[in-house]
Amino acid sequence: MRANDHFLRIVLVTLLAVGMAAPHAFAADEAFEVSGQIGFVSDYVSRGLSQTQHRPALQAGVEISHLSGVYAGVWGSNISNTLYPGGSVETELYLGYDRKFNNDYTLRLEGIYYLYPGANNSKGVCYPVAACASQSFNTFIGRISVGRDWLTARVGYSFTNYFGDAAATGFPGGTRGTTYWELNANYPLPFAKDWKAVGHLGYTWYPSKFVLPYPPFSQNENYLDWQLGITKELSGWAKNWKVGIAYAQANNVGGFDPYVNYQTTRLGRAAAILSIEHHF
Repeated sequence: MRANDHFLRIVLVTLLAVGMAAPHAFAADEAFEVSGQIGFVSDYVSRGLSQTQHRPALQAGVEISHLSGVYAGVWGSNISNTLYPGGSVETELYLGYDRKFNNDYTLRLEGIYYLYPGANNSKGVCYPVAACASQSFNTFIGRISVGRDWLTARVGYSFTNYFGDAAATGFPGGTRGTTYWELNANYPLPFAKDWKAVGHLGYTWYPSKFVLPYPPFSQNENYLDWQLGITKELSGWAKNWKVGIAYAQANNVGGFDPYVNYQTTRLGRAAAILSIEHHF
């Protein structure tokens, strides 16, 4: 067993164990609430791009929230170690504040640190140069969202280089300031409340272009992505389980083809995603 695979199993098992044990630890203090989930997806698509090169992923997370609106959590998933050379797991650490106002709207502020243990661009295979530049994929993003009922608008701003996109990897101006705008819908179907139609529309804006010197090449990496699907909350013996199917796609997918390094599949191509998730 590879060390990264062993690390991934430790992370996911630890998340599950903490999630199951935490409610007992906080049971005496009703100001706290603990929740979590573990699940499986046939393709882990984030920001419109497959993080597993269109392969399945096991995911788990746990969150602790306070009546004041403050919450914190950790979430993990396996990823492609060719897309993230030397790594096999994404870990998200987040802290935020959630507040309702006017009885209808929800405002959420949060910071998220994306951590990729062991991963570095230098461990990949680059073209046309012999070696890849050293560059971490770790990323810190601040997000603000406003929601009402089943609709949420959100924007995220990167305070670091954006998931390994940097001057060292073909973006001369760096990618700090990359912004991701998104609109998300989770609409209960009128004829069956345990069924929901889900939709997503996102736009990624880069502050600099991708440049390849040999041969001379420059491209704007901004792109749209979208997702449509349906989910169902199960009941009876399968209570707290949710299943879903979705269609996801991004445009400008040529910008993420193998011009450089490890990207060997069309990360934003159309994909059907099956999912199953257990909440506790």
